[in-house]
Amino acid sequence: MSLEAQDSKNKEAAISPIESLVTKFAAKKAALANDEPARLNLALSRELANVVEELAMSTDTTKTAVIRQAIALMRLAHEEKKKGRHLGFVSDSSRLDTEIVGAF
Repeated sequence: MSLEAQDSKNKEAAISPIESLVTKFAAKKAALANDEPARLNLALSRELANVVEELAMSTDTTKTAVIRQAIALMRLAHEEKKKGRHLGFVSDSSRLDTEIVGAF
């Protein structure tokens, strides 16, 4: 086998795993585009699971909705932090009572 043929064969072997990942990514992207729900297994402490359940009951919604809303809030906080904005609570719009800091 010539060096060129061997080099070509080596390149094909190196590309195959990458092509495989690209194909898998494209399939996942297509599934998301079709709004097919992604299923996740989530391990929570008993305490945190109780909090999720209490929030679901007190807001008359599902545990899934509670987690979705929590993710949406964290996403918003992260995006706004990148813009230099802050997340907090106010009782008077002219004064920040509590600023929430953390790894947003």
